[in-house]
Amino acid sequence: FDLIQTNRLKLVTRSKMNDLLMSIISGIVRNYLQLKGINNPKNINCIMPVDLTSNRYPFKLTNKTCLTSFKMPINVEGCVPRLWSLKSTMNNLKNSSDYLFINFLISFAFYLLPNSLAYRLAASVFDQNTIIASTLGAGDSNLATVS
Repeated sequence: FDLIQTNRLKLVTRSKMNDLLMSIISGIVRNYLQLKGINNPKNINCIMPVDLTSNRYPFKLTNKTCLTSFKMPINVEGCVPRLWSLKSTMNNLKNSSDYLFINFLISFAFYLLPNSLAYRLAASVFDQNTIIASTLGAGDSNLATVS
């Protein structure tokens, strides 16, 4: 697809590129589930990395992320209501400190426990998710990120 048109759609809907593409992905998953016979699919758990570094200049090229889990709105019909629902979910996620607590818990577990137990603890936290999302830099500051 054309990133320029997607960027224009992002500007028109006043949303972020990540929110727009994640709502498209949730619509694709909804259509897939409906093709498989699930007419009214429930929301599913999704895990996504959250960047912990600051955007202030001068920036350092570091990779400090932690994983967080959220409910992807699969049960919302319509593209625009799904986008608004996902945008609201992402805003609530950014304003909460859940991902910081999970990062602290996992870091603390790997510091105190043997690696085998720490890996089991991390797996019990993150294996309850259905979809794993990832973000990539699009290269242009106008295009933000691509999921």
